[in-house]
Amino acid sequence: MEIGLLSSLQVLDLGTNRLSGSIPSSLGNLSHLRVLDLRGNQFRGSIPPFLSSLLSLEGLYLSNNQLQGSIPRTFGNWSSLTVLALSGNRLSGPIPRELGKLQNLAELYLSNNSLSNNFSFSTIVHLSKLRYVDLSLNTRLVILDTNVIPSFQLSELRLSFCDMSKFNLSVDGFLSTQRILETIDFSYSKLAGIVPTWLIESVNENCYLRGNMLWGSISSPIVQPNLTRLDLSINNISGEIPKDFFAHLPSLSNLNISHNFLRGSIDSSIGSSGTLVGLDLSFNQLSGKLPLNLSNKLLTLDLSNNNLSGTLPTNLTSGRAIWYLKLSRNNLEGPLLSQNFYLPNLQSLHLDHNAFHGTVPENLLLYSPTLTVLNIGYNYLSGVIPREIGKLPNLQVLIFKENQFEGNIPHELCELQQLAILDLSLNNLQGAIPPCFNNNSAWVNGTSATITYLPIENGEWNYVEVVYFDKGNEYGYSGLILSLLTGIDLSSNQISGSIPMEMGLLKGLIVLNISNNHLTGIIPNSFSQLQDIEALDLSQNKLTGRLPPSLSLLTFLGIFSIADNDIEGRVPTDGHLSTFGESSYVGNPKLCGFAGKACYDQVSSMPQGDEDNEDAKSGWEGNKLVLYGLIAVGFTVGFWGALAFVFLNKKWGIMCFEAMDEVIHHLLWKCYPIPKGTFNLLPKP
Repeated sequence: MEIGLLSSLQVLDLGTNRLSGSIPSSLGNLSHLRVLDLRGNQFRGSIPPFLSSLLSLEGLYLSNNQLQGSIPRTFGNWSSLTVLALSGNRLSGPIPRELGKLQNLAELYLSNNSLSNNFSFSTIVHLSKLRYVDLSLNTRLVILDTNVIPSFQLSELRLSFCDMSKFNLSVDGFLSTQRILETIDFSYSKLAGIVPTWLIESVNENCYLRGNMLWGSISSPIVQPNLTRLDLSINNISGEIPKDFFAHLPSLSNLNISHNFLRGSIDSSIGSSGTLVGLDLSFNQLSGKLPLNLSNKLLTLDLSNNNLSGTLPTNLTSGRAIWYLKLSRNNLEGPLLSQNFYLPNLQSLHLDHNAFHGTVPENLLLYSPTLTVLNIGYNYLSGVIPREIGKLPNLQVLIFKENQFEGNIPHELCELQQLAILDLSLNNLQGAIPPCFNNNSAWVNGTSATITYLPIENGEWNYVEVVYFDKGNEYGYSGLILSLLTGIDLSSNQISGSIPMEMGLLKGLIVLNISNNHLTGIIPNSFSQLQDIEALDLSQNKLTGRLPPSLSLLTFLGIFSIADNDIEGRVPTDGHLSTFGESSYVGNPKLCGFAGKACYDQVSSMPQGDEDNEDAKSGWEGNKLVLYGLIAVGFTVGFWGALAFVFLNKKWGIMCFEAMDEVIHHLLWKCYPIPKGTFNLLPKP
């Protein structure tokens, strides 16, 4: 049945059905339609003007399609419309002033389009029922304030990724009149000025001011009993955190002031907040010791990239609910006491780039079964890598880089089926590479798990960073790409023995670095099966034999080095191994066929003309004594030949010259293949 014939239809919901094409004109016949929901499809073209003729329409949902063009000005004709949802399309142009005529409009969603020009809230000040406005993700839309007191009271206002550089942050603006604001999101909107404490005080639940140009210090707001989330990260805020800050925000659950210029110590009053579950003060200039008491309800704590010092407090991890703990890049020291790490819910631990010493805490390995990321690199930890590491079935990232670990690489690592990234580089590990790495499904089949480290908060994620070194170059992997990365780095240890053939079975491996060890033997032919490998460093070992020609099949290889080994023969000319520079092959005296060293020591490798010249050159230069002898013989024979020519008859003279010619030719042929008669001493007739 033609849908346009349903003249009495009041609600039409065709959302999320993969419908495509243009919006059918027959919908204009549905004069009694109150709700039209076409969101989540693939409709193209412009928004048809005939929709304005549906005068009974109360809700129009066209979000998440591929609609283009401008918002029709005729939309201002609707007297009953309460919800207008056009987000997630490709709409352009200005927001029409005619929307200010929608007297019953309560919700306006225009986010994630390409809207532009200026938009002033004076356009909509008379919409008394307006509660929700979302204009975010329109980067060319310039938001202007108004001093006119609006008739509405907003509950939610989202303007992130718009241009608010001209917005008035003073208390004289319309925002100061809003009393029921639950959420404001002005993230990455080019806001500039002093931290607006008054604005924080006016928000009841969520206040996001991330990624702007706010400056000055943080003042303690008046008591705001309902604010739960506050994000002031990535600004230019300085000074200290007020001591009574948390006392004035008794309901605060998530606080992020990272990537600023905060200084001073972390006051112990932070522990008075019994509701705090997420705290991020990373990338500041905070100093002093870690607070002795923290909320036992904390789920995530990030104090990384500061100047904190001292040891870990015994009760720092008393909250057994914590699942993300990051204290990287500070000046923390002392042993990692086992009694501090009874954390059954811990999923991600980052203690790297400090000065911790001692051994790996046993409790961490025995009582954290959900641990996904363990990064304790760049410390002074020692001893052997505990075999209990195999009791972490969910481990995906293990980084022990640049410590003082010794002993063998435990075979228990092969029990970690989900392990995607293993970095044991820059230690004192010995013994052979375990031949069982092919038991790891992530390295054989590639990782399918999504590595996450913090709950999503205001569109942002927190990730671990993995750094890979190759011949003085540094390659860092972080962000979403890390969830797709698989890698093994065992470089700069004392590992010996041959490379296990089984390592060539790791078809899902992307990075392999086993350089700067004492490995011997040949490069396994099985390496040709590393079909996803992008970085392969075997340099600075004692490898011998020839470079397997099948390595030319590794089409994704972008970083490659076998430098400083004893590889011999010719670099395969087929494939792209020949495209790598001299640094990838240097230090192998018997290897040739790469940039900087041609295979001239093999006659078959040179053009015929070059072969002759090279032989001639080497023959003359290598037999200088013979040359000098020839000169002496020639002088003597020539002298006596001249006498024979004078004193004997002509017949005997000719015979003498013929004999001299034969002798000289015979001697010269030993050094240089000169055709007979070249140095003919007989006079021409």
